[in-house]
Amino acid sequence: MRAELRSIAIQVREEGPRLDASSLAKIRADADRVRARHARIADALAGDPLVGLARQLPGLDRQVRAADDLVEAAGLLLSVLDDGLRLGARFVEVRDQRDGASTIEGLVALAADAQGDLVAASARVDRALGLLDRIPDDAVGPIRAARDEARDQLGRYRPVLGQAVEAAQFLPSLLGWDRPRRYLVLPQDPAELRPTGGYIGQYGIVVVDRGRILEKTFNNVAPLDAQPDLPYVEAPAPLRNHLLGTRAWRLGDANWSPDFPTAARQAEALYRLESKDERIDGVIGLTTYAIDELLGLTGPVVIPGYDVTIEPGDATFGILAATRRPLVPGGDRKAALGVFADELLERLYALPSGRWMELPATFERIRAERHAALWMTDPDQQAATSKAGWDGALPVTAGDELLIVEANVGPVSKLHLVTDREIDVDITLDTAGNAHGQLALRYNNHIQDEQANEWTREAARFLIAHQRRFHLGLYIRLLVPLPAQIAEVRLEAGENPIGGLEAVGEELGRRSFEAYAIVPPGQATLDMAWVTPGVVERAADGRWHYRLSLPKPPGRLADPLRVTIHLPPDMRLVDVSDPTFKVSEMAGTVIVVREAPFRSDVTIDLQFEESPPGV
Repeated sequence: MRAELRSIAIQVREEGPRLDASSLAKIRADADRVRARHARIADALAGDPLVGLARQLPGLDRQVRAADDLVEAAGLLLSVLDDGLRLGARFVEVRDQRDGASTIEGLVALAADAQGDLVAASARVDRALGLLDRIPDDAVGPIRAARDEARDQLGRYRPVLGQAVEAAQFLPSLLGWDRPRRYLVLPQDPAELRPTGGYIGQYGIVVVDRGRILEKTFNNVAPLDAQPDLPYVEAPAPLRNHLLGTRAWRLGDANWSPDFPTAARQAEALYRLESKDERIDGVIGLTTYAIDELLGLTGPVVIPGYDVTIEPGDATFGILAATRRPLVPGGDRKAALGVFADELLERLYALPSGRWMELPATFERIRAERHAALWMTDPDQQAATSKAGWDGALPVTAGDELLIVEANVGPVSKLHLVTDREIDVDITLDTAGNAHGQLALRYNNHIQDEQANEWTREAARFLIAHQRRFHLGLYIRLLVPLPAQIAEVRLEAGENPIGGLEAVGEELGRRSFEAYAIVPPGQATLDMAWVTPGVVERAADGRWHYRLSLPKPPGRLADPLRVTIHLPPDMRLVDVSDPTFKVSEMAGTVIVVREAPFRSDVTIDLQFEESPPGV
């Protein structure tokens, strides 16, 4: 029976979305044979006299109970297989429709209808895992081996099933299953970095009904923001002081908060004020890095009528170059974005079924790397969005936290396109419960760097031709736990550095240290130091615990990140959450170092204790 189940699993894995009716029929026949074998085993356990005798004998009774648990778990998993075969048959039916729009609508319907089956299947798998965990390690070899194999397989596939449940609860409503959904779409340009990903130079309206796109329009934000006689909305002080001056707060600069739900609510309110459009169901924010991921599925996209091709991995520069000049004199120079969006969406909807298996991994990268987020006006739908991890909210964390919020401000430029950033975090712990933090942000502005790589030199030449600004203006906020106190801020940037500490405040339930800096061509470093009390905790067993959370900044790809944590003197490390950490000792102090690209949120957990005498 185990061999036949292995064969079924291999066939399903190899066929994937190419599964057809004949393959399903074969799998169903194999499943029927497995079910017949399972019934015979279950009958023997329930009615065989020798098994009944074994249940009464000390020692053997434990083995029979282990067999009971294994067989009951197998029955639950066979029911899950039945659910999967029913869903698979519907999937094949929908996939093989000739009309692409009907295929999308059918997939949305399948996801909506599958919710009950997927929730039930998830509950059965959890019950089966509980039964397998009850089987003792002294069970006889065949039972123990079957237990271990089943647990190993379920450990791999249970998260996938959980994601399917979340998707079935989240996607149908998002795609307009119960009624059409109307979204405000905010493309964000990380070449001009802002807290949720980049400057909002364009905005779009997309209407979705049962998976079909009924309406999609994209427009330059400047005419909307520049309308006369609009009510004055006061911007946050840093935006007034370093970018807007006396101008009102408008949609293009709405995303000043690093918490996407907060920024999206502000964007929706400003859009409603400027457009008088009250019919928004949600706000979608995405950066050009999300577009790069989608281009990885579709391949290069030619913008019709513009003789411009947007390549995967080059969307930021490609879209920037395509929107510098209008197609016709006096026209909207950003009209190319709408044409490109139409073409990209058409290519995504026409994606062959053989590529569908790539979609979950692609969207998971977009989500985990904070290249896109969604906020819904309906609280229940927003709760589902949050549960699926797509809300872009700053997580509520225990322990220590460090969030770097960076915005491109005056002098206005697109210099983030050619400016690298390295992040160095150094934390020293003490037994009084304090964490002494130091952050070094190291910038390299390549606008005049003839030694840079060819792509950067090309981008720099383009920027020099179109903006003639060489200095990058930055407003940087460091968000840490509320009790924290600033110790030092220092800027090293050329012979006459411009910038420094601007404010100490409170934001999103955190302490905020805020600095302004101008980064000239070449290298510059902003150093900040602070102390956070009460984040090193001692447990009842005498061990110390420290947790550090670093949410990944949106609008950045993978900044080099180095985190160094110094334990208090005469302590030894007991456990660390990430096996890639390097541990060393210097002058009696244990030092833990993590070096890796900053692609997604980072959480570091350390446990340490006093070293025994003589160690």
